[in-house]
Amino acid sequence: MNRIIAMLVIAGLSLPAQSIGGAAAAARAAKRTAERKEAEAARTAQREESERSREAARAERNARPPAADNYAVASAEAPDQGVTGPLHEKYIKRVVFTKADKGMDEVREADLLQEIALGDPLYFRVYLEKSAAKLLKPKMAEFTDLEIARSVRWGVRFTVAGKTPVDTLMQKWGTSAEKAKMTTWRGVMVKDGSTGIPGVDTFGEFVSRGLIKGFLTPGKNVVKVELYPIGYKNTTGKEERIDGEVAATGEITLAYSGAISGASKLCPQDQQRLKDPGLEGMILRTAQQTWNTTDHKPVATRITHDGWTIFRNQLTGVVTHRSIDAIIMARGAEYCQWEGYAYTQPHVGNGFANGGSFTGSAGAHYMPCACIGK
Repeated sequence: MNRIIAMLVIAGLSLPAQSIGGAAAAARAAKRTAERKEAEAARTAQREESERSREAARAERNARPPAADNYAVASAEAPDQGVTGPLHEKYIKRVVFTKADKGMDEVREADLLQEIALGDPLYFRVYLEKSAAKLLKPKMAEFTDLEIARSVRWGVRFTVAGKTPVDTLMQKWGTSAEKAKMTTWRGVMVKDGSTGIPGVDTFGEFVSRGLIKGFLTPGKNVVKVELYPIGYKNTTGKEERIDGEVAATGEITLAYSGAISGASKLCPQDQQRLKDPGLEGMILRTAQQTWNTTDHKPVATRITHDGWTIFRNQLTGVVTHRSIDAIIMARGAEYCQWEGYAYTQPHVGNGFANGGSFTGSAGAHYMPCACIGK
């Protein structure tokens, strides 16, 4: 009996203690919940205030007079390369020509050319007063140098003895940092071997168009070369091209014999590696059926690989397709071009499809129409 009473007393004493502990825990939980809500509200208010500050700053920038905004941007820009040496100082705003590829510190006065035979290796160097980005700044003042430099390309204008100019657009090259800084750079018009420097396609376009239009004639042709930077901006939802002023000018005399052979450096340098009239005809017909431009049409092809490359499924070893490299040469009323491709045939049943498709384009390149040989 005493044991039972004792147990009841103990049980009775313990119940209020448990109730008190549960209430305290619930209070602590409620406090934490309130603190979390308060912290979240504070963070939300802070985000809203930050967004309001950014909106106010944007509105203030947009409301500034253009001159003040331009000054603020310009004053924060890093300097460009400036004049890099005596030759740069002497030939500033000029394009000079050499027969070999020359680095900035390698060019000597004795290397400079005034005349060369059309088709011989021809390189050039540009000496600018300012970097491309800074040259475009007067027309793109709302952008920083790096923003301008991201889209910079170079226009190249060729004029023969006062005839109609041939305006070309150089392929995009270089990093934004380079185009924001460099005041001198080199290029190539007719290359001797492989090189990654720009210019071949602009000169190729000039020659291709110039021969067809009669701008380049047998004898000596005095060619004026002008380079100007081009920027692009999109502030209205539509890309706008911004042409800068002519930044450098040069002159070179091209001696033209009156004929260009297929072995000329002005022609595709990928040599024919496999002679197969049937396969050549199949590749040419496929090109003619799939060509997507009306300016020029495929007229010849050249296989530039020794044979087919067979491809198999990596897991099963089953043949999937085969491929062979070729170039397609196309003729138009205004110019001629060539383009390199991989010609691919899928494997079907017990053999390959009678026909194929083109993959892996190496890009289109201009050439004299005489390179086609027909």
